[in-house]
Amino acid sequence: MTLARFDRTVTDHEGNVVAGATVTVRVEIPGLPLAPLYADREGATPAGNPIATDASGDFGFFAAGGYYQIEVVNGADSKTLRYVGIGLAQGSDTVVTGTTEREVVDPGTVIVADDDADVILINKTVGEATRVVYPLSASSTKKRRTVDRKYDAATNNITIVPSRPSTVTVTIAAPAVFTKAAHGRAVDNPISFETTGALPTGLAADVQYYVKTVPTADTFTVSETPGGAAINTSGSQSGVHTMGTDTIMGQAKYVIDSSGGSIELLPLDDGTGWV
Repeated sequence: MTLARFDRTVTDHEGNVVAGATVTVRVEIPGLPLAPLYADREGATPAGNPIATDASGDFGFFAAGGYYQIEVVNGADSKTLRYVGIGLAQGSDTVVTGTTEREVVDPGTVIVADDDADVILINKTVGEATRVVYPLSASSTKKRRTVDRKYDAATNNITIVPSRPSTVTVTIAAPAVFTKAAHGRAVDNPISFETTGALPTGLAADVQYYVKTVPTADTFTVSETPGGAAINTSGSQSGVHTMGTDTIMGQAKYVIDSSGGSIELLPLDDGTGWV
């Protein structure tokens, strides 16, 4: 089994760390039984219960997802925390009734289809970044959650990006001119890019840009900010470049940067992205 991690530092009323305090963890169910605690994510090494804070006042453990009561006792002083959520969904590792889930364990990019599961669980066994590509919001009708099921942001490093389905070319020039037949973009519209190779100097993948000018129905220039200066490009480029106009939380990407973190996103009614 894979367990969730909980860590806390105990301090006194003056903010000094408290070493050697006794920490008792109970499950928030009738009878308040002692919770099984472990020293590892796989649950192979029991940690005991109660446990004690170390010389820095810290304590931590792995446990199954759920709600817990945590009591800290230091001499005559005590503090009890009730209904502390640990694990997926802050209280249960069970997916909410009526939803579907898909667990991802293989390396590489994760493509979320229009008819995909409600919950995408990233539980890879390899130490590389994960790129999750959401479908176009205009064709989506339900909210979706992406979860770091590995509880290890250093392993997963999950970046959520919108679909960028349109092939585009760009000149090495001042300013750089992009070409996409009947692109339909207007001044100040957000836009972002990715590539199978390398973008020219002056541009970066997964960065939010804005349409600066529209010389023709098939061409446009971009700026870093609405109304800003047109971007110039230099150097060389390679591969196939693609563009998209959807946003994730108003930007070109969203990064899940906390261990065990997750985000639930809903497609905007106007088809401009996910929030």
